Formats: sequence, structure tokens, C-alpha cells
Amino acid sequence: MAATEHQKVAHFIGGNSLDVAPPGRVRDFVKEHGGHTVITKVLIANNGIAAVKEIRSVRQWSYETFGSERAIEFTVMATPEDLKVNAEYIRMADRYVEVPGGTNNNNYANVDFIVDVAERSGVHAVAEKIGYPVMIKASEGGGGKGIRKVESPETFKNAFGAVAGEVPGSPIFIMKLAGSARHLEVQLLADQYGNAISLFGRDCSVQRRHQKIIEEAPVTIATPDVFEEMEKAAVRLSKLVGYVSAGTVEYLYSPADNTFCFLELNPRLQVEHPTTEIVSGVNLPAAQLQVAMGLPLHRIRDIRQLYGLAPHGSNEIDFEFSRPDSSQHQRKPQPKGHVVAVRITAENPDAGFKPSSGSLQELNFRSSTNVWGYFSVNSAGGLHEFADSQFGHIFAYGGDREESRKNMVVALKELSIRGDFRTTVEYLIKLLETSAFTENIFTTGWLDTLISENLTAERPDSTLAVICGAVTKAHVASEACWSEYRRILDKGQVPARDTIKTVFRFDFIYEGVRYPFTATRSSLTTWSVYLNGGRTTVGARPLADGGLLVLLDGKSHSVYWREEVGAVRLMIDAKTCLIEQENDPTQLLSPSPGKLVRFLVESGDHLRAGDTYAEIEVMKMYMPLVASEDGVPTFIKQAGVSLEPGDVIGILELDDPTRVKHAKPFEGQLPPLGAPTVVGSKPHQVLASNLSTLHNILDGFDNQNIMNSTLKELLEVLRSPELPYSDANAILSTLSGRMPPKLDESIRSAIERASTGGQEFPAARIKKLIEAHLADLKPQDRTMTRSQLASLIDVAERFRHGLKAHEWLTIASLLSRYEQTEKLFGGDIEARVLKLREEHKDDLNVVAQLVLSHIKAPSKNKLILALLDLIKEGGAAALNPETTLTEALTSLAALESRSTNPVSLKAREVLILCQLPSYDERAVQMEAVLKQSASPAYYGEFRNNQGDPNLEVLKELTDSRWIVFDVLPTFFSHSDTNIIFASLAVYVRRAYRAYSVLTIDYEEGDGMDDGDAPHVVTWRFKLGQSSSPPSTPRINEQNMSKHRQGSVSDLSYLILKNETQPLRTGAMASFPDLQALRKGFDKIVGYLPTFDPSEGVEPPNVLNIALRVFNEKDDLEDTVWREKFLELSNERKEIMNEHGTPEYPDGRRLVVVANDITFRIGSFGPKEDDYFYLASQYARKHGVPRIYLSANSGARIGVAEEVLNLFSCAWNTPGQPEKGVNYLYLTPEAESKLREMGGQSVRTQEIEDEGETRYKITDIIGLQDGLGVECLKGSGLIAGETSRAYDDIFTITLVTARSVGIGAYLVRLGQRAVQVEGQPIILTGAPALNKVLGREVYTSNLQLGGTQIMYKNGVSHMTAGSDLEGATHILRWLSYVPEHRSGPLPVTVSRDAWDRDIDYVPPKGPYDPRWFIEGKRDEISSEWMSGFFDEGSFQETLSGWAQTVVIGRARLGGIPMGIIAVETRTIERIVPADPANAASFEQRIMEAGQVWYPNSAHKTAQAIFDFNREQLPLIIFANWRGFSGGQQDMYDEVLKYGSKIVDGLSSYKQPIFVYIVPNGELRGGAWVVLDPSINPTHMQMYADVESRAGVLEPEGIVEIKLRKDKLVALMERTDPTYATHKKASKDSSLSAEERAAATSELSKRESDLMPTYKQIALLYADLHDRTGRMEAKGCAKPVQWKNARRHFHWAVRAQLAISAAVAKLLAASPQMTTEEAKQRVFAQIPQVSQQDDRALTEAVEGLDLSDVIAQVTSSHLTQQLMALVHSHRKVGFAGLVGVVNALTDEEKAAFAVALQTATPPGS
Repeated sequence: MAATEHQKVAHFIGGNSLDVAPPGRVRDFVKEHGGHTVITKVLIANNGIAAVKEIRSVRQWSYETFGSERAIEFTVMATPEDLKVNAEYIRMADRYVEVPGGTNNNNYANVDFIVDVAERSGVHAVAEKIGYPVMIKASEGGGGKGIRKVESPETFKNAFGAVAGEVPGSPIFIMKLAGSARHLEVQLLADQYGNAISLFGRDCSVQRRHQKIIEEAPVTIATPDVFEEMEKAAVRLSKLVGYVSAGTVEYLYSPADNTFCFLELNPRLQVEHPTTEIVSGVNLPAAQLQVAMGLPLHRIRDIRQLYGLAPHGSNEIDFEFSRPDSSQHQRKPQPKGHVVAVRITAENPDAGFKPSSGSLQELNFRSSTNVWGYFSVNSAGGLHEFADSQFGHIFAYGGDREESRKNMVVALKELSIRGDFRTTVEYLIKLLETSAFTENIFTTGWLDTLISENLTAERPDSTLAVICGAVTKAHVASEACWSEYRRILDKGQVPARDTIKTVFRFDFIYEGVRYPFTATRSSLTTWSVYLNGGRTTVGARPLADGGLLVLLDGKSHSVYWREEVGAVRLMIDAKTCLIEQENDPTQLLSPSPGKLVRFLVESGDHLRAGDTYAEIEVMKMYMPLVASEDGVPTFIKQAGVSLEPGDVIGILELDDPTRVKHAKPFEGQLPPLGAPTVVGSKPHQVLASNLSTLHNILDGFDNQNIMNSTLKELLEVLRSPELPYSDANAILSTLSGRMPPKLDESIRSAIERASTGGQEFPAARIKKLIEAHLADLKPQDRTMTRSQLASLIDVAERFRHGLKAHEWLTIASLLSRYEQTEKLFGGDIEARVLKLREEHKDDLNVVAQLVLSHIKAPSKNKLILALLDLIKEGGAAALNPETTLTEALTSLAALESRSTNPVSLKAREVLILCQLPSYDERAVQMEAVLKQSASPAYYGEFRNNQGDPNLEVLKELTDSRWIVFDVLPTFFSHSDTNIIFASLAVYVRRAYRAYSVLTIDYEEGDGMDDGDAPHVVTWRFKLGQSSSPPSTPRINEQNMSKHRQGSVSDLSYLILKNETQPLRTGAMASFPDLQALRKGFDKIVGYLPTFDPSEGVEPPNVLNIALRVFNEKDDLEDTVWREKFLELSNERKEIMNEHGTPEYPDGRRLVVVANDITFRIGSFGPKEDDYFYLASQYARKHGVPRIYLSANSGARIGVAEEVLNLFSCAWNTPGQPEKGVNYLYLTPEAESKLREMGGQSVRTQEIEDEGETRYKITDIIGLQDGLGVECLKGSGLIAGETSRAYDDIFTITLVTARSVGIGAYLVRLGQRAVQVEGQPIILTGAPALNKVLGREVYTSNLQLGGTQIMYKNGVSHMTAGSDLEGATHILRWLSYVPEHRSGPLPVTVSRDAWDRDIDYVPPKGPYDPRWFIEGKRDEISSEWMSGFFDEGSFQETLSGWAQTVVIGRARLGGIPMGIIAVETRTIERIVPADPANAASFEQRIMEAGQVWYPNSAHKTAQAIFDFNREQLPLIIFANWRGFSGGQQDMYDEVLKYGSKIVDGLSSYKQPIFVYIVPNGELRGGAWVVLDPSINPTHMQMYADVESRAGVLEPEGIVEIKLRKDKLVALMERTDPTYATHKKASKDSSLSAEERAAATSELSKRESDLMPTYKQIALLYADLHDRTGRMEAKGCAKPVQWKNARRHFHWAVRAQLAISAAVAKLLAASPQMTTEEAKQRVFAQIPQVSQQDDRALTEAVEGLDLSDVIAQVTSSHLTQQLMALVHSHRKVGFAGLVGVVNALTDEEKAAFAVALQTATPPGS
């Protein structure tokens, strides 16, 4: 185009004109097409779908024009809200500029701001957004915003305010409303050169709130000639005002009189412009951009094609056809086809098209040839509260209007949108299908009329809606349960038992009717829904996209839901409905997120139902909030605040609460519906369905109502002869075509013959045919073929033994399914759940499912018990080997959890009844076996065997799987002595199967059976590998009700497995009555060997006594028998105590204090406190160990029962108790009765009130002691006593039941504690804490104080599985402790000689320190490698806490010692989550070995204090690198606990040996707290020759003291080559080049040598840390590990001997110092070297100090007397006279001689 033309439009030329634009394809295009400005960067000052459409259209044009869609770059404006919801237009743009958020006057409607952004972004053009016209309309509004219809003067003010608020600062117009009109538009396009054209029109009459909903193009309602007049008028208007670019002229058209009037010129592209694009073929955004570049209309390709001209021509176009020949060269534009467009908005049609925001879960739109659309969001995005509600636009094309309408309906029905907000999709379908739209007879007010008439979208069937609603609510609640269970479990907590539920009760309102539902989960995918007694079964499978696939009556339905305020929105098969909760009209709630703009009334004003009380801004729109009832509001929110859905804005006090309408309850029943899925009627299908139901019961789901019917149907189908045929035929059909034809035919033929002939299913024949076929195959093909035929082989195998065997197999599988779950839960449920958590940490659903099954054990038991009854009816035939029922029953009988007790007992009963022959039959059989063993038969002769019973023959009984003990005692009194011995031998062999029985000997008595000389069996045995106790024999009461047997058996089976088992001896005899037993008791005991302490650490003898009671009259109650046996035991305790313990053969004294939990639940009252106190005082007085057996409920609480039924109440308002109580009082009569009871039960004040005399109660004291604070006082008494006892004597506690409050404190104050599993140590019970917390937080007391807490935090030193095991732990612990305070150590003769090497040597890497303490077995050779201490003597304590330190007790050559060792491996410490803290989670903290942390330092100090009080010598195997001193460690008081180590060592009274182990080290602060100077009297430091010690590790020393400069100097001194290069580099006589070369060589040499010299530095530093230097500096003595056991054995003995001798001297002369006493001892053995521990030991242990003690005592007394005389001469003299008077005559004479010969003072 000529430059002159450009000059005419110079005001349109942009900054990037052709003159300055850089070369490029866009510049060439502009120049070639007559433009003047090159625009390659565009700012879009809009968001949402407008921005999306602009970018898509221009990129399409750009690709078509330039071959690149990115030739034009787009910059968009992005608010924080747009960025947060991942808006689609931001993703599509080339870049974005962050702009302020909030309403659009802050961003997209702020012209100055837009221009500023454009300038900063360097863009070349802006598309500017202006508004739409309305009745009261802001000129800058649009999209339905800033417009209100006013129908009366009363609403004008609020409407005007709303318009002004929605578009602040905008001019507002007030125009006349046109009623029954159509909204028609003409699309204009004008260039900069005065050309303007019409691109046809659009019909936008379907509007609500004056916002367009449906648009059409072209216009069909107006006649062609009238609409042509509209187009011409629009073109004239554009030319008149000089309009440039795309624009729209809008009209109101009256169909009634075919007239129109001008509405406005909209100077922008509207979102519905694609309708024009489709019918015209013009890309409007691209044309708009080209106009901005200065191109004239006739050079724009799409315009030329519209007029029928060559697309790339340049000739001008006669747009107005003003020239006569124009029609011959160009065609008149005509629209092609018809387009219907719909706007997809985030609005709720059921709530007046209220807009809403939120995230989007799914957007699935299927484009087609005739349907196209675009959206401003995607499935990962959403809409924020300031966005436009429109987020999508869909366009349907057709040959005519009807075709395009149908295409649109189909497309909308296929559109799937799910999110937090409602959309208009369903409503649009309804509109498009109305007759008014189809017939094109609507107006602009049509849609608002439909809304006011409550036109709704299509809803789902009401029955389907309520059932889907019930299932959805149940599913959501159930998923929440499971999710909560997983969440709690994932944090390391054990959720409450009722966290997972299967039954849910709720009600909701649908279409004004309330439905009260109960839903039970019948399986993972099935629900049973109950309503008014009716039941409906519904399938529900979760979909991957978050929905539910509901199966109902054989049909499937997709269901999605969204929680809303007071309701749940359901989408059922793309149809929306709302299930609601009862509305509370007193709560003024926010219905959606938004901003509270203003209140229209004040708090305290009166509201009528329907009045608007406030406005909120939602999606750029002001929405009114309307009161539903009459009342007075009180607002609690302030205007301007942001609101979330459901926020309470205010409270409405109702004028008349009784007028509130409630939903009417549904009183009928749901229509009968079929099963969710079709279940076949064939036998194998019925079987599968029934088994599935029973499996679901066993998995914990709720099917109890159909259990019996299902079980009945199962048995019927199992017994159907058609079952195997049905099963086989179904499998054959699946294998059809995959089986060899010959085999297929053979099997089918066999099945057919058997079926038609009425024969049993030919399972064996089928299996034989298959095996024969497999035998013919090549070996490599058999496996694959067998796998293909596996299902058929399985059928043949299952039915191999017939229908009945298959029935039992099926029942056995159900029993096994039960057992496989329940065997996981025996014992402590919390511990079992946590174990399962560890095993299934990747899928906690597995744990949740198992727990659900377990907690529903009572329900499952009903099914299992029913099955067991079936087996019981089947008798012994059911237990044949083919059924596997025996194994299943045996497993059930072994179950241990409390909830399975009914099943396990029933299983045992069934086993016995079904397996055993009768008692008499078994007695005959047993006698035959016993006779055979006693007198074996030989062919041809009979020998009367007088020898021992044949044990091989007796194996028939000892190894029998049948019950033996009920019959066996019959033969204890047999007439044949051999049979008696054989029966006793069977008893021993069978009862002691868990042991290794070595020999059995028989001692024949006199046969008189009176107790004088009983028959006795003795045996020698060792403990086996089982930790189970020997079986206590029982006589079957059902068969032998008149016979009874008692037994006293061995209870020492709980000995630790790692100990060397001693040889043990047992003795057994049988007696007819107690008198005979008393007579023969001593004789039986006499057969047991005398116990030698050197033989072992446990008493090796056991005694079994059988007392035969065969007559009912001789039987006694259990309590009486118990008393009789206790009496007998006490009578003979001396003979039983003769053998003692290894440490104290004569026994030892103990004080045991225990609670009686059967008396007032073990609580502590004042009497119990006093008793406990006195018992503890007794133990302290005698210095003996005090054992506390804790089983209590804390301090006792109570109320004065005598007052409870006598007092009266004075109410605040007489006669109205609901107003509250004023005081309590006694009437004169009640006061008199109470006084007669004695004592002062209450304190009262006499008053006159309500016309009568009353005794107002001021205090209640109670007649009984132990109701309140006195119990707390007593608790303080025993707490203080226990604390003192720990300091004074050995104290230990066995937590044998719960220990609460003061009981828990006593456990801790006694320090040493053994806690039985399942017995908590707590301050407050879980139920009480839950009440305080206001929710169910703790499931049991074990969560608060179980072993998983108390053992891990060091309160409990050890744990035990039972009381007996706990007692064993305590007895073993006592074996290391002196008999009494200050008594000698219990040294024993060890089987493990002190004089041996230590085999196991600690390596350099990580290892278990227990290996060097007690030894270990070599993994490769299986040989035992001995450790430091006596084999089997190590008892570890506190092993659950602070595991980087190992402590315990062991023996060194029989000498008990305390041990502290160091863990070298990294330990994982688990800190459990606190159920009371929702934010708490399980922590796993890694703690490195060889480092003291706060907890391990605390543990070390605690052990030192314990060992000192136990009077044990202590050895510390040192291997610490120091203390962990990080911030957390310092906060956790590592410094304090490190100091406590020093405190403990400094006060230690026994020998202490610190020994740095091989390859160990001791550095820095770790050495400081262990240095012998802390306690030089008792401490000694030793180091292995391979150990190290120093301030820092060598690496640290090198870093500080041997840095690079010193290493370089070392190189120069020790490496000649380096020295030569260095000298040459500084030699001035050499040239610069030579010096440079020398420098280079020097640098290379230094680099090569540096690694070696760093090694040298480390070696040099390491040499400072070795044992030689420690010895030279007097810090430690060297000891070689191999000989360490020998060395320390004598070192300990020497120190103990010296300490004992010193103690005697100090007792004789208290003022003597320890060092002085030592020197007096050494003075007695001058010939012995003090460095030779063995010689020193032997000398001191054999030393007779009686003379020395006498001298010391005399000297001490003399000094005391002299001191007394010197200080108080008269008193001293009088005392001396008194002493003389007490002497005998001979002593007086001697005393007189002494006085005469005494040397006078001063001479």
C-alpha cells in the first residue's frame, strides 16, 4: 500500500512499524499485504476462556500463514488465584506477568495498569475489555455482572448499590426495560482505512440474569430483509464513529411487530464469536490482529475468500456492491449452515444459578466433526473466587437449526465434568429439549421465567437416588474409617478397636422426605442397606477416578459426589440430585466461598422470611443471602471477610421456633430389587457364591442375617451329585480349543458316561487320563501342559474321594481361613498389630483387614461353631486322612487369644469325640501294650520278663496322637508290678516329651500300697528346646467322672536357652490316699541325689506324685486339695529345702510384699500403706532383699456410704430441680440416725430454711478410713520408704498385674523392675484420660504403660511372658546379690574354668558386644567361641532402652560382677507417636555406636548406681569416641547425664575396672568421666595392646597439628628428590627457565607424595595413642585380651579380699583411713608383691587378722578414752572408775599392776 495511505492513518501506526521492525516472516507479511505495524508480541488483558480462544485462534492463523504457531508471542496477566488453580491460559501463553489478585478492577479492568504491564512487557498490542448494557447497568460490567432488574421503588436502592459494588468506579446507566424481545447482534469488522463489513449476526436471547447462556448464528427469528437493515445500520454506525477492529452492534428485536431498536456498540470480540467464525469462515482474532498491523480488509485472506476472491490477491473489494459489475467479480457473503453455542458455567441451576468455585477432578469432552469446544481449565485445574463463572464454550454445527440443536444435545450428554462446583450442563440439555426452544418462540425473559417456575434438570429415579445416596454415605464413612486406621497405624500407634466399622447409621432428606438408613458392609464391594425393616443388597466398587460403580438389581450406575453445605451432591449416571441434612434456620450460613460484601440489616433488626440480610461476592457476582424464617439476627462476621462454605455468618433468634418445618419421615419400604449381579443357578456357581459370602464373614464383614441360610444352601449344593459335573463342565468350556482334542474327547466321554449312568463323578478316571497324556509328552512340555490343565486337575483331586470327602475338605478350608487370621493375634493385641505393621509396612490395608477380621471374632465364631457342630455330627468318619479336618481342628484347638476361646474349646471337644474310641476300648488296648512291653511274646515260647519295660513297645503310647493320660493312671495300682512300671514309664516319657530323657530306673517296693515301700521310678534328663511347660495329665471327666488324679511337676522349664543345661533327676510314685503319701514322701525324696552347687545354677531335681482317687466319696473340692498339699509341703519343707540354691545351699531370707488384687481391686488404703511400710522397714532392719509383687489400682477412693441415703437437696428454685442445687442438708431425723451410728461422719451447720430446721452439710468425713486424702498421705509414706529402701537394700519389683498411681511410683522408686507382658504401669487409666481429652484416644492401658513403653524407656529392666518367667528372672538376679546388706558376694564354683583363653576377639568393624561378654557360636564352623565371662552366666537388663550401651550381670570364675559395654553398631531408636497428639508421628532416630547420647549416658549412670547398691564389682569395657554434643543432645541434657556417670563412680564402694577392649578407643570427654582419679581407692584403668586413647582421633590431630606446611617440611627432610627440586627452584645461579622447571617438578613431586605423607602423619599421631604411652604416663596398664579373663579374675579377687580385710579394720577403728587400713594389711604380708594379684589374693584370703584387729580395737578404745579424759577430765575419770568397778578381781589386779608400771606423762 502506498505510503500516502499510511500517512492518513498515522495515529494507528505502532512503535514497531515497518521502518524499525527487525527482519522476519511477520514483517514480510505485513509489508506484502499493505500493513504498517509489525505485531509479534501481544498482551492479553483478560483471563479464562477469552484468553484461551484468543491464543488458539491466532496460533492457528499463525501456523497457516507462517508455518509456525509461535510466530506471534502471547503475554498474559496472571493473578495469584489464577496461578493457584493452574489456569489453562497461563499454560498456553509464552510467558505471564504476575498481577494483583482480587476483583478485576485490580487487574483485568484497570486500563492504566494494563498499559503499564504492556510497556514493561514490550508488547506491541492490547485487546481491551469493556462491558455489556443492561437496565441498571455499569458500563464497565459484563457477563451478567453489574446489572440489575428493578421492578419496584423499594428494591431500587439495594439494586443500585449491588451494581456499584460489583463494578466499582464505573459509570452507571438507567435504561427502559424492553419486555418480550429478542437479543440480536451484528458482527462487525472494520479496518483503519474506513472499510467496515458485517459478518452476519447472532441470536443471544437465551439469558438468565441478563447473561447469555445459549447463542446461535445466523439469526433466524428476524426476516432476511429486516436483518439486512440491521446489518446496514451497524456498518453505517461503525463508519460514522470511525470504529476500527472487530466489534458488535446489539439490538433488541420485537418478533411481534418485526421491529428493532439499537442497544449498544460493543467495541470488542465477544466470547460467542466462534459461532460467526463457523458460519462465515473468518478467523476473527487473526483478522483483528491483522487490522492492528495496518492491513486493509481486502488484503486479509479470510475476507477475500468470504467474497469469493483469490485468497492471496490484492485487488480491492466492493464491500457494499456499489458498482454494477461487482456481483460478476465477487459473491455476496452468505452464512453456511447453523451453529448453536452453549456456555458452560460453574453455577448451580437449582439455586438460582449461584456461581461457585473450586477444583476440577475430571473434564472429559469428546469433539466430533460437528461439535467443537474449548475450556479455560483442565482436570488438574480449577476456578478461584475472583474468576468468571464461565469456563467453557461448546459449539455444535448442523445443516440447519434443528440439526445443530440435536448435535449439541448429544454432545452435552457425553460431556463429563466433575469438580467442587455444579455446572449448567444438565440444565442446558433440558432447555435445548423444551418446545419453546425447539419452536424458536422464546424471549430474553424466557429463562428467568423458567427459573422462577423451578424448572429443574432431569433427576435420577428417586429409588435409585436414595439407595445410591445411602451407599455413597456409607462408603465415604467406611473409607474414612479405614483411612484413619492407616493414618494412626502409619505413625506407629495402635488405633482403637472400633476405628474400623462395618455398620453405619444415618438419615438424610431427599425431595422433602427423610430416609433413616442402616448400611452394613457385607464385603469389600457389597453393602446391605436396611430401611424400615426391608433389606436391599447393593454392589459398590470404587473407581480409579474417585467415583463409585454401583450395582443394583443387575444394572450398573456410575456415581460421583461432592460435599456441600448441609448436603451431598450426587451425580448418578450424569444426572444430579441433592441429598440433604435437616436445615437449622437459626444458623445463618455462607452457602459458598466468597467475600462478605455488606449487611443489609443490622444486628437486632427484625427479618421476615424471604428478606435479604446480606450480600456476598461470588465469582465477580453479588449474591443475596435470604432468611428462611422470621426472627432477629445477631451477626458474628464482619463485612469484608472471606468466607468458606458453611461459615456461620450469624444467629437468627426465631419468632416462633414451633413453626419450623421438618421433613416427613419415609414410612414405606423400598421396592423389591434383585441381586446386584446375576448369580448363576448351576451348582458350581451357587457354591462359589455361598463360599464368597462365608469368606466375607470370616474376613470380618457383616453377613450375619444370611449366615444360616447361606450355610444351609452351601450344604445342599455340596451334597448335590451335579456339583462335580457342573464344575468340570465349566472348566472344560474355558479349556475348549486349548486342550488336545483327543484328551478333551476322552474326558468329556468319561464325564458323559458317568453322568447318564447315574454314577459317581469319575475323578480318578479323569486324573488317570491326564497323567497318561502328560506321560506321552516331552519332558520339557509337561510343566506347561500341567499348568494349562491345573484347574481340571484340581477338580479331579478335590472330588477324588467322593462328594462327602469334598464336603469335609470345603469345611476344612473355612476352618483354616479362620485359623490363619486368628493365630496372628494371641497375646498382647497392641504388640501383634505393631508386628503386623512392620511386616506389611508397604500396604497397611492388609493390617487393617486382618484386624477387622479379628475384632469380629465373636461374629465369626458363630459360623465356626456351626461348622464344628456339623463335624461333630459326622463323627470319626469326618476325620479320615483325605479330609484334612484333623489338621484344621488341631490348629483351632491351639489358638490362644481370648476371643477364640469358644472355638478352641469346641475344637478340642470335637477332636476328642470324633477321634477317640471309648474309654473301655482304650483301656483294653493300653493294657495289651503295657503287657507286651513287660512280657514280650516270642514264637514258640512265652517268657515272663522280669527286666525293664521295652521302650520300643511303649512308643505306641508315648508317641501316640491319641489321649493317654485319662486311661494311664488306672494301671498305677495294677496287680502286675511290671505293668505298674511300664505305666509310670509311659507317664514320664509322654509328660516329658519336651525334655531329653536319658535313662529310666525302676525301684520295686513291697507291693503293699500303704506308703511304706512304694514302687518308684527315677529318671535322668536335660531340658529340651521347647519353652512350653510339661503337660499336666488329666482324666477325661466325661468317661471317668469318679476318678481323679493330682500331680506336682517340674516348673523350671523356663530356664534361659543359652545356658548349658545341667543333668537333672526326677522321681515318681503313686499313692492311694494322703495318709500313704505322708508315709512314703520322705522315701521318694530319698531317691533324689543330694544337690551339689558345683553341678549347675538351677536345682536339678523334680518330684512327681500321683494320688489316686477312684471313689467319689474320697474326692474333695479343689480348694481343699490345695490346702492339703500345701500342708504336706510345709510339713516336709525341711527335707525339700536341704538342697537350697547354688549360691545359698541352705536357702536365703527375702521379704516379699504383694497386693491382693481380689480385695478392693488391690487399692492402697491407710492400713495397706502401714502394712507395706512395716514390711519394708523389716527388710531394711535385717538388710535382706525386698521383692514387691505389684498388682494394684493405686490409692483407694470412696464415699461415705452411711450418708448417701440420708441427705436431702435444697434446690435453687424450690420444686424445680432443673434449675440446679443450692446445698445438701440433713433433716433432724436423718441427723439423729447418723449420730446414732457413732463417730463424726459429717460436719453440719444448723440453719432455718423454707420454714424448717436443717443441718446444712459443710464437710463429709465418713465413718470409714480410706476415702480420700488419708490414702494420699499413706502413699507418700510408702513412696518415701521405698526410695530409702533402694538406697539401703536390694529392691526389685515384679509387675504381675496393672500398677496404677502410687503403684507405678513404687515400681520406679524401687528402680529394678521386671514387667510381665500385658500388665501396664500407668498413672491414670486410658478411659479416664479419654474422658479428659474428650475423645477415644487410647485403646488400652498398655498404650500408656505397656512393655513397649516402659521397657523402651528404662523404667522396666526386664520383661517376662508370664509370672513364672518373671519370678525366674528375679531369682536369677538375686543370685548375683549378697544374702544381706554388707554380706559377702555369692561366689560359686564355676564349671567354666578361670584359667582359659578368651576365644572371641572383638574385630575392628561393628559387632555385637554380647559376643565378647558371653561368647558366640561360629557361623561357619559351628564351634563355640568362649567370651570373657563364665559361659551362660550373663543376664542383661535394660536392653530395651538406650541400646548403644549394654549392661548386665555375669560371673567371672564364679564371682558376680556388674558389666557395662559399648555397642559398636548403629542402632535405630523408635519414638512412638502419641495418640493424643494428632500431629505426632513415629520417629526413627539412628544412633551411632561408640558414642554416648543423653539416653545411653543416663543408662550408664543408672547402672553404676544399681551395681553399687548391689555391692557388685564393676567392669566397664570402654570403647567410646566421646559424647554426642549436638543442639538436640545438649537440650536433652547429655551434659547432666555425663556428670551423673562421674557422680556414680566417685561414690562407688566396690572395685571398678575400666578396660579398653581390643580395637577399641577411649577419647576426649569419654576418658574424662571414666578416669581412675575420680575414685582412686577403687578404680583401675587397663587397656588392650591393640586399643587406642587420646584427646582426639588421629585425623583430628593431623588436621590441627600436622598441617600441610609441616608435611612439606617433612618431605624436604626425608625425601632427597623433593629436597633437590626445592633447592633448585630457589637456586639463583640457575636460569629462570631451569628454576621454573624445578618448581614444576617440585609441585608434581609434592602431589605424588602427599597421600603417603598423610598416611605418615596419621601413623605418627596414632603412635601417641597407644598403650605404651598410656602406661608410661601412668594412665592405664596393658592387658592382653587373650589372657584378660585370667588377669581380671585374680584382680577382682585381690580387690575383694583387700576390701574385706580393710572393712574389718575400719569396723574396729572407724577413725582409720582406707589407705591406712590397706597399709596395715600389706604390712602383714611384706613378702608378697602388691603387683601380683594372684599371690596377693591367696595371701590376703588366708590372712588371720585377729591379732591386728585386737590391736587396732585396743588402740581405738585407748584413743577414745584419752580424748574423753583430755576434753572432760572429771567425766572421763568417773567413767574410768565405772569401768574399773565392772572388772573382775583378777582384771582389777592386772589393772593395778599396769598403773604402777605405767610411764608418767612427760617422762
